[in-house]
This record gives sequence, C-alpha cells and structure tokens, in this order.
Amino acid sequence: MTYLIDDLEEAGLVERRPDPLDRRSRHIVATRQGQQRCAETEQRLQEIEQHVLGALSNAERASFRGMLQRLAAHATALDPVADACDVINDVSSALESDRSAPEAPSLRRRSSRHRRGS
Repeated sequence: MTYLIDDLEEAGLVERRPDPLDRRSRHIVATRQGQQRCAETEQRLQEIEQHVLGALSNAERASFRGMLQRLAAHATALDPVADACDVINDVSSALESDRSAPEAPSLRRRSSRHRRGS
C-alpha cells in the first residue's frame, strides 16, 4: 500500500500530513489536483454507465450492480487472486492474442452470410 501512496504523492494527487494526535502516523489527503482528477473520473464513469445502462431503470441498475457484485464475490471465492491487477493483465494479454490470431473459418462464414442478408 505504501508504494501506491508513494506513486500518488509523486503524481501530486495526495499528500501526507502529520496526525496532530499521534506523531507516529500520517493522514493521506487528496490534493486539489487529486480532488479534481477524482471528480473528472467520477463524471466520466457516470457518463459511461448512462450510455451502457441507459435502457434500465434506477431500480434495475441497482439490481444489476448487486448481481455483478455477488458474481464477482463468487468468482473470487472459486479462484482467489492475490492481486486483481494480475487478472486484468492476464485478460488483456489474452484479448491481444485473440486479436492477432486469424479469424476462425466458421466465424468468417457466419459473418459473410450475415452481411449478405442485411
């Protein structure tokens, strides 16, 4: 965790402040730049969510999020990982490999038929 905070501090997004009640500890506080970046990211995420989930009501969105959280917890219980970033890197590598591999003949036939029928 310390290394992550070091990186955030180096990027100017957080700063360490002394704890007035305990000289041994520090408070991690977002800088003005960090607060702005957080707000911008939150806004972008809301726009993407609206684009993707726009057909769902607020209740349906909440239900969908809950189901995704349960599925994620279940997947983690089945195959625990120490670092979620490793999973993302593995998936990204697999997707890149799939993109560079030649398309399967059965998919090519299906997609060319689909184009003719359109």
